[in-house]
Formats: sequence, C-alpha cells, structure tokens
Amino acid sequence: GGTAPNIEEGINSRHMASSSLIYGSPSKGHRIDAAREAGNMSDSEKEHFMNIMNSIRSDVELQNFNDNLHIGISNEGLNIQIMDSKNRPMFKPSTSDLQPYMRKILVVIAKMIKNQPNYISISGHTASVKGGTDTDYWMLSSERANSVRKFLDNKLNNRQILRIVGKSDREPFLPNDPYNTKNIRVSITLLNEDSVSKHHKSIPN
Repeated sequence: GGTAPNIEEGINSRHMASSSLIYGSPSKGHRIDAAREAGNMSDSEKEHFMNIMNSIRSDVELQNFNDNLHIGISNEGLNIQIMDSKNRPMFKPSTSDLQPYMRKILVVIAKMIKNQPNYISISGHTASVKGGTDTDYWMLSSERANSVRKFLDNKLNNRQILRIVGKSDREPFLPNDPYNTKNIRVSITLLNEDSVSKHHKSIPN
C-alpha cells in the first residue's frame, strides 16, 4: 500500500501492496483485495470471509458508497474499512457524531455480519494534519470507534464486539499521503480463530 491514489468511480486501483491479490475485483465497485498473506487461516475460513465480501460487494443499498468502502482479508480476518471521501465525511468534522450515510452503511453491514461466528474488532483512524491543533486525535479516533460500537451494539449478536481501539494517524490507509481524507476511517474486522484468545474460542452469543 501507499502508492498514489488513482480513483475512478469508486476504484482506488493503484492502492495495493505488491503481494496483493484481487478476488473478482470489478472495473467499478467496492474494492476487494487481500493486501497481506492471511497467515495460518484455514481454507474454510478464507472461503467464509470471501462469501461475506461478495455479499457486501453485491448489495444494492451500498452501490452509492463505492468510494467509501474497502474490504480485504488480513492476518486478523475480514477487514471492512469505512472511510471518508471527497465531500462525504463519515463523521461530523472533529466529532464522533455519525453522519446519516454512515448510519445507513452500518445498518446494511450489520445485517450481513450479525449471524457470523466471528468476534469483531473496531478501530478508529484519523488523517495527519498540518500545523498545530488542539484536537486530541488519539481520543477522537477512540471515540469514533466507540460511537460505531454503540450504534452496532443492539444490531449484532450479544457480546460479538470484542474490542475497540483508537489509532490516531499512526496507520494511514495511504502511507505516502498522510493528509488524504481516505485515512479518516473506521475499520470493522471479523476476527479469525487465531486472532482471539483461548478464552474467546467459542462462537459469540
């Protein structure tokens, strides 16, 4: 990752690691890839996550949000990133208040993941800023992750959300363009079996 963005109707086609694989990525639509080798993930887990990705990709209600979704398989599991785009921030500026279209995206995604046998991790990310600022971006990214948790809490299976974390601007989506609005995002990860403790090996309920 980290190459210059080249966006065409929802496609950030040049943003991919050299080892990435594109799974049925269409010429237009939600970006779906595997930016890193998925560790020791079993074939059945990979297939499970691929099926969820394809469901999100083909959902009619999400077609207007192509530029706001990036979906991939990482070492932790299935990563669904909901990010800002030009003139469409997912939160009200400098707050953790969800915008109406963010709520709509979350409602649709919740329907697809609520019955899945996976725990969920939610992380908030901000972009870097130029010059001084009074905003605590560690706190803001944490509060945004928690806002998403609160919104999803009654839409998912009980105790399905395992953790939330704020990462400020330390893990940009576009490392070579840290000020880009696409770095402002929330990541919802369906965790694979190796990414949870032995205490949480059972299916969340």
